[in-house]
Amino acid sequence: MEDDELEELKQMFLEECLENVELLENGLMRMGDGECSSDTLNEVFRAAHSIKGGAASFGYQPMAELTHHMETLLDEMRSEKRTVDEVDVDLLLEALDIVQSILHVSRTEGAGDNENRLPLQSKLEQAVSGAEEAQQGNETGCDTSENQSAPIQSTHCWLITFTPNANFIQRGNNPLPLLKELARTGELELNLDRESVPEWSTFDPKQSYLSWKGRLVTSESEESIRSIFDWVEDDCVLDIVQESKTPAVSTPIDTSLTTEPVEQKVTKEVTPKESEKKSEPAAAAKKNPASSEGASIRIATDKIDQLINMVGELVITQSMLSRVGEQSGPIDVQELRERLADLEHHTRDLQESVMQVRMLPISSAFSRLPRLVRDLSKKLDKDVELTLTGGTTELDKTVLERMVDPLVHLVRNSLDHGLEDKAERAEKGKTGKGQLELSARQESGNVIIEISDDGRGINGDVILKKARERGIVQPGEELNDDQINQLIFAPGFSTAETVSDVSGRGVGMDVVRRNIVDLGGQVNIHSKFGSGTTVKIKLPLSLAILDGQLVRIAQQTFVIPILSIIESMEVGQTDLSVLPGGDEVCLFRSAYLPTINVAQQFELDTSTNPRMVVIVETHNQRVGLLVDDILGQQQVVIKPLEKNYKAVNGLAGATIMSDGAVALILDPNGFGQIDSLNEAA
Repeated sequence: MEDDELEELKQMFLEECLENVELLENGLMRMGDGECSSDTLNEVFRAAHSIKGGAASFGYQPMAELTHHMETLLDEMRSEKRTVDEVDVDLLLEALDIVQSILHVSRTEGAGDNENRLPLQSKLEQAVSGAEEAQQGNETGCDTSENQSAPIQSTHCWLITFTPNANFIQRGNNPLPLLKELARTGELELNLDRESVPEWSTFDPKQSYLSWKGRLVTSESEESIRSIFDWVEDDCVLDIVQESKTPAVSTPIDTSLTTEPVEQKVTKEVTPKESEKKSEPAAAAKKNPASSEGASIRIATDKIDQLINMVGELVITQSMLSRVGEQSGPIDVQELRERLADLEHHTRDLQESVMQVRMLPISSAFSRLPRLVRDLSKKLDKDVELTLTGGTTELDKTVLERMVDPLVHLVRNSLDHGLEDKAERAEKGKTGKGQLELSARQESGNVIIEISDDGRGINGDVILKKARERGIVQPGEELNDDQINQLIFAPGFSTAETVSDVSGRGVGMDVVRRNIVDLGGQVNIHSKFGSGTTVKIKLPLSLAILDGQLVRIAQQTFVIPILSIIESMEVGQTDLSVLPGGDEVCLFRSAYLPTINVAQQFELDTSTNPRMVVIVETHNQRVGLLVDDILGQQQVVIKPLEKNYKAVNGLAGATIMSDGAVALILDPNGFGQIDSLNEAA
């Protein structure tokens, strides 16, 4: 197989690993909550087995070894040889964290290891063997077996016959990882069948000829052994039978019938000293740029089918237009208009279908939070019930990926600062279990995410006092409740008396706001002291297309994102004043707002006086933009300036209008550092 093809298969495996890791974590979380049905146990076992099999096939040995130990413990649970308790679930989750760490290194730098893998594998071995005292009782209310003692391992001898299909190697299979995995489960005696190898004159190096028979002494079940061959079951003939008489475990490998290369590979895996050497953390391989995060996306087949249908409609319309253009006589103007209308309709449908390809359900981001809540609630000794709703709401892949960290920050703050412990909740007459809810919905072309808790709420007096002490709010300056709540987004602001590894350094909420604003979104807080807090995030569906308000500035058309606009009004409707330093302000709803003459900032023609003021919100502050006129609204496709020119402060990009002209898109968040267009040129 070509190196490029092998690398492509590796990347496909690593992408599937991410899905299996998510399945594992979700399943283990359900097991920790007491849901231990056979379906859940089988789903978790299959996910671990898929990771193990693929990792062994593609040479990610540390990952394969760790998931093998996880799989062994899970197999005992699903076969009802042991109960599922919280101690085992915590151990498996700890192992999964290391698998994720190894997977991250493998995706970004090549095959790697984690220094905590070996101690964790020892814990898993001890759990399986029963070396540690079994936890008494059933902490999760989950009982899959009446016998809670460690099972007695019985040893069997399995006779394995493996015959690969002729195209076994051509299909990207490698028999060596299969032998390694078999050797890891017990003592393996291997015999090669050389009779099927043809004469050299007829030998085809692309074909597979060698079959082999193995004698495996192990405590593994037949099902477990067969699962090793899951990856090649369609490319071989496999026969596994149990020998009638069980031999001693120390059966030696018949070296007289084993070729030297295979003997070396197999015996090294079962030699204790070599195993210890392999346990040392592996150095990461050279970086592979193609394996960076977010390099691919899995698309539902119905979305692909829809795209194909749209392309088919465009082809038909194009054929009709060609026929109209090829007419020798006068062109039928009415028919031409109808065909152009069809073209516009199909193009719009195709655009929407293509955008849907990048849309992913927000549940992929929400799914990371139950584990976070579980771990933090234990650490903080708080009883918390997490509710997730609206997981099917879809969001652009880029927006979704960049929202994970802000969501984690907000959840951590709710658990640490918002929700009270059991004793404090009892004093306030609240139920012992705190309520934390995350919801998502679409609203007017945007996605709304809300994080709500029924905790302490925000003490406005404390917030305002801290803000005055830090100079964020000037003495005598009066703020309403909403303005006070927004102060927690100020850089370095925190009300925590002590700094912990959970929060209190005053960096989390500032990062949350900056990340959301950078995505073209807004974040607001609503709170009632003593009753709880709700954080509301408003995001655009996509970063590639936005709803824009067209405005005229110095005889040029600009676009302002509608999501940023609060209100528009004529200059005559407000009190426009110039401060001694030359800065302008306008009166808006009894408050003076800083005002920017966009034409002056960009050093454009200022011979005409601005007629309109557009009030926009940027970094939770309102600013007035002076423009010549307000035109219509339009959806625009964002073209980044960096690709063809360079980034310019105050501009989010450019777009091409229907008449072919280029319109610049204003970035309200960058107006504090606007570059002159003339200077930039």
